[in-house]
Amino acid sequence: MDALTPRDILAANVRKMINKEGQSVRAWAMAKGLDVRLIDRIAKASHAVTLDKIDEVATACGVPAWQLLLPDFEPGASLEPPLSSGDRELLARLKSLLG
Repeated sequence: MDALTPRDILAANVRKMINKEGQSVRAWAMAKGLDVRLIDRIAKASHAVTLDKIDEVATACGVPAWQLLLPDFEPGASLEPPLSSGDRELLARLKSLLG
């Protein structure tokens, strides 16, 4: 099986966000204030996309741009791992030491 390219991953993640909201590409793009043709090309992985355009999409969706390039991206899921009480205690000590 071929490895996924960043373009394929971005396309899959944009499709996930569109499907999660149950809208067409057009309706989703318009609701986010994004260019419909751009989103259609991204979703189809049929066109090269600049970092600025990825950032534009990410900003409209309220996520950091790098998340759109994660193969296991799930819209709405927190990327923060759960912390144990020991981890919280350690972080509190580090914060107090670092000011």
